[in-house]
Amino acid sequence: MDGVAHAMLAHRALARSVVRSHPFLKMSGGGNDFVVLDNRSHWFPGGGEPVVRLCRRALGVGADAVLLLEDDPNADVRMVYYNADGSEAPMCGNGAMCIARYARMIDVATQPLVRVATGSGTLEARVDDSAKPTVRLRLPERRHRTSWPRSTSWRPTTSAGKGGG
Repeated sequence: MDGVAHAMLAHRALARSVVRSHPFLKMSGGGNDFVVLDNRSHWFPGGGEPVVRLCRRALGVGADAVLLLEDDPNADVRMVYYNADGSEAPMCGNGAMCIARYARMIDVATQPLVRVATGSGTLEARVDDSAKPTVRLRLPERRHRTSWPRSTSWRPTTSAGKGGG
């Protein structure tokens, strides 16, 4: 068996073990799709290779990111967000909306206003549990004013075959 075939089998095996051993939910929010895991017992190993394997389309579950729902002493839940490359990010608005909805679905958050702790602070999400559920997210006010650095070398580019180039 060559290295590629072996890697494909390893990806599938990890995805199967997560799917079989712990419940998960696949959610979509704002155009992103997520694997959402209840990690209040801290069973999931975190970022890196396990996340990469879960997120690989056609070989794993397939997603843009993995969201972990965890306990937080100062909020209803904590969201830990891992990009598909396995790196951790402090915050994702679309992910926070999904975590808030998931917290209501599994009765971790019992009120429509769900406080979600993130690496960028605590935010509030109002979850509407009607026939067409919606989540409205209120981000915390910025404490520090920052601006993006300007670059004189930046130029817009176009790709060949897409109307330019």
